[in-house]
Amino acid sequence: MAKFVIALGGNALQSGNETSYAEQLARADSVFRGLKSMILANEVVITHGNGPQVGEILLQNEAAAGSVPSYPLDVCGSMSQGFIAQMLTTAIHNNLEGSVKQPVQVYTRTIVDASDPAFSNPTKFIGPSYDEETAISLKKEKGWELKKQNGRGWRRVVPSPVPVDILEWKAVDSLLGSGYLPICAGGGGTPMVMENNILRGVEAVIDKDLASSLLANRIRSRTFIILTGVSNVYVDFREKSERAIGNTTKEELKSLYMEGKFESGSMAPKVKAAIDFIERGGEEAIITSLDNAESSVRSGTGTHIFRN
Repeated sequence: MAKFVIALGGNALQSGNETSYAEQLARADSVFRGLKSMILANEVVITHGNGPQVGEILLQNEAAAGSVPSYPLDVCGSMSQGFIAQMLTTAIHNNLEGSVKQPVQVYTRTIVDASDPAFSNPTKFIGPSYDEETAISLKKEKGWELKKQNGRGWRRVVPSPVPVDILEWKAVDSLLGSGYLPICAGGGGTPMVMENNILRGVEAVIDKDLASSLLANRIRSRTFIILTGVSNVYVDFREKSERAIGNTTKEELKSLYMEGKFESGSMAPKVKAAIDFIERGGEEAIITSLDNAESSVRSGTGTHIFRN
């Protein structure tokens, strides 16, 4: 029985503009029908993104402004962990009916360094778009940093610090060893800093693939799988020189990464997470589509990254 950490994107639960709870729950059901055989035959941890969902929570904050107090970003991220896990655990339970393997959510806190350079250079876009006049007003009123995003207008940007540790990794490992199916590290986990042995949340967004990669190493997973919207990693994606990558080594992929061959806002963080996993002692990282999840393990489809 192999040990896998499988990272699902937040968009895995949404299709187009379908964002209602019922539609996301139906999508989750479809996701786990496709993963059922893999889950039953192995020790599996599921992590997930939360971008679309936390964006909706932020919109609800905006809509309720003046009526109820708004919550800080780290609290909104924590809310999304429970919201998404409720859908995932329901879908898993219904698809694994009769199995002794039960899903369980582990609320996850991720430690970041208070001196991380990301805090002085926010780059992660979150929330709705605004016109320039509103953006200037929000910066003055709330102290937010806002930047213009191509094709989207003005949006809030927040820090995206590097994850240093996952506080709940031992609980995840213990549950996995007891036959449970942990759902954890939602949206990269709630970002926390430790100062003088005191924890506090910070308004930031942790890349969920980087956090999932770290978790996979902490629990000594042999394989780390990132499920995304394409079947393979591509060099020069959507250009004439586009090329799919099949089996590769960490060094070969790292060289391409350093040359800037992957899109910074989409595939580059996934490639970085895979490289980090191998460099910290993992044996194999896989990047592929949800539809190819089982065949990637069974017959080698997708992009596979090895030590050498």
